[in-house]
Parts: sequence; C-alpha cells; structure tokens
Amino acid sequence: KAKAMFLAYSDPFEKYRALLFEYAHTLGHGVEAFMNGLYQRAQACNIDYTEAFRLHGQCVGMAVLWAGEMSLDMGHLGKEGYMAHQSL
Repeated sequence: KAKAMFLAYSDPFEKYRALLFEYAHTLGHGVEAFMNGLYQRAQACNIDYTEAFRLHGQCVGMAVLWAGEMSLDMGHLGKEGYMAHQSL
C-alpha cells in the first residue's frame, strides 16, 4: 500500500523512484526463499525456529547489506562509500 502511494505521485517516465524499491529486492526474495527452506527443514526435525524467523522486509534489509558487501568486494564502492551505505 505504501509502495503504491509513493509510486502514484511519481512521473511515469521517471524510473528512479521505482529503482529505490527494487534495490536489492530481488536478492531479498532469494534470502527469503532460502530461509523458508530452512524453516521447513527445522519444522520436519521438530526444531523451534521462531527466534530465527525473518519477515519479508527483514530479508530485503539483509540483502541491502549483502549488496553493499558485494559492491565493496567488486570494487564498485570504496571504503568511505561502503561505510556510508552500511550505516543507513
């Protein structure tokens, strides 16, 4: 709902606002899918995973941090840029 409201006020030809929502979002879906597999395995083994459970937004947040790490490792972010990125 908030995403739709935010994007409704943007210029349909301006892709910048949409990119803010897509940044690391796809990677976040991968984290979420991986975690879902772990939850299923834990449940099959009668292991309580409630403390490890992560919501969609938390998985996307983890992916944003991971994207910063990858950008640093690949040389796309310098140390100062990396520190600024990770502190947001």
